[in-house]
Amino acid sequence: MALRPPPAERSVEQLLAFGVVNLDKPPGPSAHQVSAWVRDLAGVERAAHSGTLDPKVTGCLPVLTGAATRAARAFDDALVDAALLCCERRPARADRRAGDVRFVRVGEAVGPDGLVDAIEGRDGDAGTVTVAQAALDDRGPGKLAHYLDAPPALADLLDADGLVPLGELADVSYGQKTGANDLFFLDGDDPVADRFRAPAVTSFREIEGVVLEDGAAPAAVLDVHEYVRGVLDGDEADPAGTVLAAMERDGFGDTAAYLRRGAAAGYADRTTCAARRVWFDLGPLERPAVLHPKFFDERVRVVHNRAGAVPSNAIDCLAVREGVPVAPLLGALNSSLYRAALECWGRAEGGGALQLMTYELSRVPVPDVRTFSPRDRERVAATVRAYAAGSGPGADQERLDAAVLDATGIDVDPGRVAALRERLVRRRVDGDGTALD
Repeated sequence: MALRPPPAERSVEQLLAFGVVNLDKPPGPSAHQVSAWVRDLAGVERAAHSGTLDPKVTGCLPVLTGAATRAARAFDDALVDAALLCCERRPARADRRAGDVRFVRVGEAVGPDGLVDAIEGRDGDAGTVTVAQAALDDRGPGKLAHYLDAPPALADLLDADGLVPLGELADVSYGQKTGANDLFFLDGDDPVADRFRAPAVTSFREIEGVVLEDGAAPAAVLDVHEYVRGVLDGDEADPAGTVLAAMERDGFGDTAAYLRRGAAAGYADRTTCAARRVWFDLGPLERPAVLHPKFFDERVRVVHNRAGAVPSNAIDCLAVREGVPVAPLLGALNSSLYRAALECWGRAEGGGALQLMTYELSRVPVPDVRTFSPRDRERVAATVRAYAAGSGPGADQERLDAAVLDATGIDVDPGRVAALRERLVRRRVDGDGTALD
């Protein structure tokens, strides 16, 4: 194996093929978005952030490029400032409203004793703000709702030993960000050649059931990446113009004309598009095994992407990790237990809709399907098949819930879990705080 020359002797291309871009992340974009910008600006196929900074958090964010992305997980223990929320769980809503909530900002890693000092006010470097719990409750079921008034029985369930953060089972990421969805996601009337169409899905409203079968993708997305790679050699002064000229030469004039009209309409000048070497080349497209909604109403579905469809940025992607069985995972993600966890981790938006940010989704507890016995894996997989055929709910949902709870080792009646989740839904959708009493 040939060794790389010392970093000082490498060309820019060599550095980007195996390098780290050390950024001071501003507030606003997520770490995932920043790494995507680095990928597009640097013209590399892969970029990955090390550690995670939430959108509102600023600070050092190393972004690895090219082959170096394989080392990204070595930075997973990176530390950021955190706010510790301290509140007392009380069974009655009136008692909860009468209490106070303290927010303690911890600026560095602390052990148990240091954490107690911060909570009790003995750490002068830890900032503390006290707020009446009633004032937070009156703001509605937003980000803090599950801390304040999730049913205690459900909170205990979500602490069960058989659950792990979703991020341990799958890499969670945004769907495809194009910078111009109305141009890149295609319908049947758009004059783009079949060669440049990849199966896609833009919304969960387009999907029925929990399996998107091969050939059933409801939309298409522009995919010119391999063609662009075959046309350009790296020295072009006008890469986009060179590709469009090649399309016209190769008999794809209608596609070239469609893209020229897009440029004339200003799409090429949009920030995301303009950052690409060829503004209409989306790069390698992700086709995740599992599609996860970003917004929820009362019906929540997680979908097996057998169609290999490229999701829009209105959908989150789950790239299932090696060794994780997909069918049992799909069953766990469509169980009432997981749906209850989503109610706890998400935030209520306008109209009672529930939203989970992509970085939050990776932390939601889910049954660890890796620990399921072979018999339990098959049982859950079989109930998923029945569930998919019947599209739930009803008896198929009850059988799925029972199979997942049994496989996870949680001794609780499936109907009780479904009822706890329904109470949270009613609070969110109807605004009925008494639903949790």
